[in-house]
Amino acid sequence: MSILGSKNRIINSLLNKTDREIIVDGNANIMLSCPHAVLHYRNGVEKLDEPDTLYIANYLHSKFDLPYIYKVNSDGEDANYDLQSHYKDLLVNYIKSHDIRLLIDLHQLNQGRKEIINIGINGFDNINSTLYLNKLVRNFSNNNIGLISIDEPFAASGAKTISNYVHNKTNIDCIQFEMNCKLFKTSDKYKQVLKCFRE
Repeated sequence: MSILGSKNRIINSLLNKTDREIIVDGNANIMLSCPHAVLHYRNGVEKLDEPDTLYIANYLHSKFDLPYIYKVNSDGEDANYDLQSHYKDLLVNYIKSHDIRLLIDLHQLNQGRKEIINIGINGFDNINSTLYLNKLVRNFSNNNIGLISIDEPFAASGAKTISNYVHNKTNIDCIQFEMNCKLFKTSDKYKQVLKCFRE
């Protein structure tokens, strides 16, 4: 079965729970975050879900045992916007009690954007070195994924964003990683994205 044929079944099974958030444990020291896996609200306005972030996190967990956290049910909270956030509290506590060295906060970009990949690092303030950043840029560049931008249009500069908040609380490298929704329209493109992450 193609990725497009199976992904909805996998995503639905992960979301068919009553929890607010779920952390899937793993032994790797890189952690993934999917705060917008379901519909969410910002200042009372409903925002679209980003379910492909959850599929990617689950895939990388199955391949490399990466732990990940994801939002399961809409409860009025937007962890990437609200300062007070149960999601961020859980995330910070997990990172502090495990040997996590990098957080990649996954998001989806509107397909109308020219950027295909947008990496937010807040002018390098959310990372301690360029090791992980360079590897991500190299992997996606080598696979001709399309236009890759740093801090444009989103830099994860606000104190309430997950990457900024978690970096300030834990001092680990934190990267906000935005992927254009165009990448999830065909199985071939989807496979290309997964290949970039695998490398």
